[in-house]
Order: sequence, then C-alpha cells, then structure tokens
Amino acid sequence: MMDGYNALNNILVFGTTNRLDMIDPALLRGGRFEVQIEIGLPNVQERLEILNYHLEEPRKNGFLASNISTANLQQLASVTNNYSGADIAELVRLATSHAIDLIFEDTITNLDKLNLEYANIRIGWNDLITAFYQCEQIRRKRENEIKTNKNNVNDDKTDHN
Repeated sequence: MMDGYNALNNILVFGTTNRLDMIDPALLRGGRFEVQIEIGLPNVQERLEILNYHLEEPRKNGFLASNISTANLQQLASVTNNYSGADIAELVRLATSHAIDLIFEDTITNLDKLNLEYANIRIGWNDLITAFYQCEQIRRKRENEIKTNKNNVNDDKTDHN
C-alpha cells in the first residue's frame, strides 16, 4: 500500500518508463513500485523484424520502392543500435512523410495532386536514410534536454541542503 492511500482489493498498479534513472528512489522502496521488470532494447535481428513489420503495410499497398533490399534493411537495423520499437516506428513514419513531401513539394496548390491514390508515392532507400538522420538529430536533442534537466534537478537538490 502506498503511503496515504487506503488498501484496495484486487488493484494492481503498473508504471512504465524508459528512464529509470530519473525516477525518485522513494517510489521504488518496498510497498510502492517495488517489483521491477526490465524489458531491454531489441537486438539487431529484432530491429530488422520491427522494421519489416512497420514496412509491411506500405509494401503490401505498393508504396515501397524496389530499391529497398533485404541487405539495405539489415544495414539500417545494424546502425539503429539503442533504438526501441517506438523509435523504429518513428523512423518509418518520418521516411513516409519524407516520401510524401517529395511528391507534393511543388504541387500542393494543385488539388488534383492531393489524391494519394494517383500520387505514385514510393518510400525509397533515400527516404529511410533521411529519416534515420532526422531520428539521430532528435535523439541527440532529447539526450541533451535530459542531461540539462537532470543537472537542474541535481542543482535543486544541492541548493536545498
């Protein structure tokens, strides 16, 4: 039972985070969130499976360019070390957005071009690589923000002692 709460029967509380180091240790003491189960990041084979899973729909609907080979996807899976399944899904979304942007770059004022059925959109290898670099920039920015926030928290703790 957590401090300040009455006992509730048949209630189980789960919490998830990808930054356990940012959780207040008081929450992890006995009687609170005391059981921790770590689900690690996917290995290279699992990342390849996740990539294929997220590219399955575009492939099935003819939106995947023929220049994306199994070797390309294996290469992408190998350079996405420390990517979660959500990170890989974001990479595919960014690649899709990039492919769409290229089609509509100069034609957004032509309403006939907005019909995606006839737009000839293909997610290509260049779209995936561009998305990978975008993801890397986003990841670096997030890491810098986390470091800054962590330093600010540590500064606050030292100021009050």
